[in-house]
Amino acid sequence: MKVEDHPAFAEKLPRICSILGGEKTPLKIGETFQFYSFYYHISEGGEVIMHDSTMETTADTLLEMVNHPEKIIRRPQFSEDEKALMREYAKFGYTILRKPKGYGMQIESEKGWIPLPDGMFQQITPENSPFNFAAYLESEAAK
Repeated sequence: MKVEDHPAFAEKLPRICSILGGEKTPLKIGETFQFYSFYYHISEGGEVIMHDSTMETTADTLLEMVNHPEKIIRRPQFSEDEKALMREYAKFGYTILRKPKGYGMQIESEKGWIPLPDGMFQQITPENSPFNFAAYLESEAAK
């Protein structure tokens, strides 16, 4: 791939976006991500900023992020169709998406769970499961 074909180049993103988010899916400016129990975002100038703070991240923390990007947890980016489907399921009391290791996607409520067709909600993995989509929808509405 030529440098000019890289997504970060086309969007003129700071290099740290690709380093922390990955070459194929670089972090966006302002996209909130979690590292350990703290939340961060990248400013337009390429600084990694702790959420709700104006202070830059310490060199030790940044070094840890660069060397262990697998510990970075990104907020899922769902399509409008997926969000609409979540809202419909929420009307019937479903609040959790779960992808158990070795099994397909399922949706849960206090009453039980139902399997979902393969290919739905592909951002939910065994590693970030269970996912409380009711809380996600609330946070989206608050934006």
